[in-house]
Amino acid sequence: MSKAALVAVQNLGVEFATRRGRLKAVVDLNLAIEEGELFCLVGESGCGKSVTALALMRLLPEEALQSGTVRFRGRDLGSFGWRDLSGLRGSQISMIFQDPFESLNPLMRIGDWIRETLEAHRMLSGRAARQRVLELLEEVRIPDPERFAKSYPHEASGGMRQRAMIATALSCSPSFLIADEPTTALDVTTQAEILSLLSDIRKRRGMTVLFITHDLALVSQIADRVGVMYAGRLVEVAPSGEFFKMPQHPYSRALLECSPRLEVLGAPLAAIQGEVPNPLARPAGCAFHPRCPIAVERCREEDPALDHRGGDESHQVACWEWDKWL
Repeated sequence: MSKAALVAVQNLGVEFATRRGRLKAVVDLNLAIEEGELFCLVGESGCGKSVTALALMRLLPEEALQSGTVRFRGRDLGSFGWRDLSGLRGSQISMIFQDPFESLNPLMRIGDWIRETLEAHRMLSGRAARQRVLELLEEVRIPDPERFAKSYPHEASGGMRQRAMIATALSCSPSFLIADEPTTALDVTTQAEILSLLSDIRKRRGMTVLFITHDLALVSQIADRVGVMYAGRLVEVAPSGEFFKMPQHPYSRALLECSPRLEVLGAPLAAIQGEVPNPLARPAGCAFHPRCPIAVERCREEDPALDHRGGDESHQVACWEWDKWL
């Protein structure tokens, strides 16, 4: 783990008890996110990305069993009590969820919703809180903030609701922002606007961002580093430029081949055969081997650890056959 890491995760595991046994959603995850960087976490649905984000915030449901260590600025969040965690969320760590309509209170005006956060974490009230709400709405490029602050969530478009959620997340000037697929439910034009907004705010405020998405075209535009998850494990971590130039895990390569490209416009999209394994029935060895075109016997028997296999400490991969691509 880097000494300069804002967030350091060691051996993170998340399990859920079910009638059929223990469901392993995240397995032995190690990750360091540096101060000021934008780290993108990618992978298919069901690979554990959102569960990882909730574990970092310690927002998992009570029935979840979380193991390992999550440190923020060197402090183990597992040692925090409920009150300390509540104070940390919002004030230093914030999260933007995929569907703002499910996050906003439908019975509250949007301005009142944002003001509640300011009252709880910044002790602002009255005129000062109302003024700060308008400043935040203006910062996220909402026209006529005063009118918008008086509206209810159902009166706003999806893009405007997401801007309101961003304003809420930024209200207490956090140093670490988790964005869990914040543009998935939006049309292409609105997606671009939201991304431009987040990029501008991040640079202006100097925030560290964990951005969760399945859109690799988007990742290529915004990421400093990329982490690929499969079946609850990190299988590759690399600087963005290096990742898109030479991905080393066969799953990473397969994801890139599935992405639409302008130079092959009109050609049928590639697809990864098979599906992400059931967390209750994870295969032995490397979890990707049933779908992998280069799997060998060792892949079926031994699960490779995430490691610097090519001598480049900035590029890690969990694959026995990684050098076949070089």
